[in-house]
Amino acid sequence: MNDEMTVSNLLEATAKVLIRCVIIQAVIMVVWVILFFLLGDFVYKFHAGLSGISQQNFVLLNYYGLIFWKCIVMLFLIPYISIRMVLNKNK
Repeated sequence: MNDEMTVSNLLEATAKVLIRCVIIQAVIMVVWVILFFLLGDFVYKFHAGLSGISQQNFVLLNYYGLIFWKCIVMLFLIPYISIRMVLNKNK
């Protein structure tokens, strides 16, 4: 029984960490999208001045970046959901 409680406590702590990771990453993604839509031209001009990137490549890099970021969110969200399912099954 003691080992089962230790595993349950460990899973509970892990779930808390993972949900915080998901929340922080989701906030970053929302801020990224908002800034991209509101200040996209300004950010593009800044980066074009530094690297000479075309606007099409700039948009494409942001799109790929958002896809990558979404995958990172899923990396934490799916384990969180799985842990919660295990904890609810054990109750």
